[in-house]
Amino acid sequence: MNYFYDNLPKDIQYYIYEIRLKNAIKSCLNIINIKRSAILVIILSLKLEEKNENSSYYNPLKINTSILINKLKKYRFKYYDKMYVRMCLCLAEKGLAIYITSYNYLKNKTMTVNFIKTANACDLLNKELNDLKLPKTNIFKWKNLLQIK
Repeated sequence: MNYFYDNLPKDIQYYIYEIRLKNAIKSCLNIINIKRSAILVIILSLKLEEKNENSSYYNPLKINTSILINKLKKYRFKYYDKMYVRMCLCLAEKGLAIYITSYNYLKNKTMTVNFIKTANACDLLNKELNDLKLPKTNIFKWKNLLQIK
């Protein structure tokens, strides 16, 4: 019990509550903006690989791709953020499909740790997108190519 606070008039108590609430809301909004800007920095730092003129993708063998997909998986989606999530997931899945169908993979059948991390992160993000009833992005069916079930 706070005797100083309890002895204040009600309007001053409400004013103090209002200030506390504003500060809490500001800190929550700042955290959301910091997370969004961190994700955008990662997106901008990733380089797009190109197979030909019409096909660009994120390289699934690089660790930054799996980090980006994992951060998107932890991020709470808003309406205006769907574009970033779908774009990044499509580019990562395209990279998975291109790597699986490439000559080196078919010849050696080797998968690196980063490739496996990226594949698992894409799979989990797709499940989360399906739970949120967002549009599916699994166009390239990379799991069918890899025959993982």
